[in-house]
Amino acid sequence: MNELYISSIRFLDEPVLYDQYCALLSKKRKEKIDRLHGDDDKKRSAAAELLILKALNDRGYRTSDLVYEYGPYGKPSLRDYPYFFFSVSHSKDYVILAVSDKPIGCDIEMIRKYDLKIAQRFFSEEEYKKLLDCTEQEERKKLFFRYWTMKESYIKFTGEGLHCPLSSFTIEKDENDNMVIYREKLKLFLSEIDILDEYCISICSPDKEFEIKIVEF
Repeated sequence: MNELYISSIRFLDEPVLYDQYCALLSKKRKEKIDRLHGDDDKKRSAAAELLILKALNDRGYRTSDLVYEYGPYGKPSLRDYPYFFFSVSHSKDYVILAVSDKPIGCDIEMIRKYDLKIAQRFFSEEEYKKLLDCTEQEERKKLFFRYWTMKESYIKFTGEGLHCPLSSFTIEKDENDNMVIYREKLKLFLSEIDILDEYCISICSPDKEFEIKIVEF
C-alpha cells in the first residue's frame, strides 16, 4: 500500500514551535537547514523530515538519528530502514511525502504562471501537442502542471532526476484510462491527487492504490 502524507509548513511560523520541532530532527538535517537562507526553505526542509519521522513511527519503527544514503544520482534512502521507500516534494506552503514498501516517486507544484517554451523543450511531441490543443488558458495551465508533476514523479521514482530527459518518455493512458508510463517490462501508474486548491500532486508507483494522510503537527 502506498501512502501520501501532506502537511502545510505554516505550523512552523511560530518561533517557539519551530525550535521545538527542529530539536527532533537528525544532525544532518539540522546542518542542511543551517545552510539554507530563506525562512520558508528552512521550514520546508524541517517539515519534510518531520513527515518522514511520522511515517516511520506510524509503521512502528523506533527512530533515533536518521542516517541518509544516496543513490548515484542523489536519490535519498535511510540506511537503517531498507524496506522504507520514500519520496519528498515541496512547493510554496506544502510538503508531501510518498511512502511504500517499493520504490516510489512524488511531486507537488503550485499552479502558477508558466512559459510554454518550457513545455516545448521538456515535453514529448505528443504531450506538447495535447497542451496546444487546449484553447482555454486555465485548462492549459492546469494540464501543463499535471504533466510536469507526473513526469517529475517518474524521474524521482527511477532516481535518475534530470539525468533522464523529461522529453525522452511519454505519459500514456492504458485500457482503463489510467495515466501510465511503460518502462521496459514495468507498468508504472501515475496517480493524481486533486486535494489542494491551486496545486497539482502526482505519485509514480507500480501500484495504483494509496491512502492519503493530512498531517497537522
